[in-house]
Amino acid sequence: MPPQSKSHKPEASVYILAAFGVVLVTGIFVLTIIAKGMATGSFYRNAEGKITRPTSRVASPEEQMLAAFEPPGFPLIPNPRPRPNQDPPETFTAGMEFYQKKMYLRAIPLLRVTADRQPDFLTPRFYLGICFLLTERVPLGIKELRKVTAAEGANPYRESAHFFLAKGLIARNDLPDAREQLDRVIALHGSREREARELVRKISTLP
Repeated sequence: MPPQSKSHKPEASVYILAAFGVVLVTGIFVLTIIAKGMATGSFYRNAEGKITRPTSRVASPEEQMLAAFEPPGFPLIPNPRPRPNQDPPETFTAGMEFYQKKMYLRAIPLLRVTADRQPDFLTPRFYLGICFLLTERVPLGIKELRKVTAAEGANPYRESAHFFLAKGLIARNDLPDAREQLDRVIALHGSREREARELVRKISTLP
């Protein structure tokens, strides 16, 4: 009597493993997209700490007009230094020379090097964020300015960082977060309070 042929029907465990593999690959793909978005500023954490993104990347002509700004002068504060009694590094000085000449693309790599090497020195990071906004690299500008606003301790750039961060968010059609940043500017009662109030008023009139 010939032996019975073995069944070639796949075991249920094979299907389970295949399904698990699909879920795992999909999860890695989604996490990679979010991580890349966080790195470029396309995704970010809101005030509640939740990962979110702008409602749209396309700003209306009216929003683009509100997002425009004149580059802040340098120095924004007197004698910016990384630490007491220490002169700023040569890379920073060279970067700011390009900035003052409106050569923002050439300023970016120099300011980035300084910001990476001296994260507690807020001046290069602030102007790096401004340079990114001015060269239409808005997500990167948003990312750098968020770091400035989040810096703890004495932070002479906090008010201006919130203000220009709002400008970048308007350019990304993220008006709720832009309004939140402007409210923080107003709460600080600094030199940009009046300008922030006017910008809030204009945002409220947008369709």
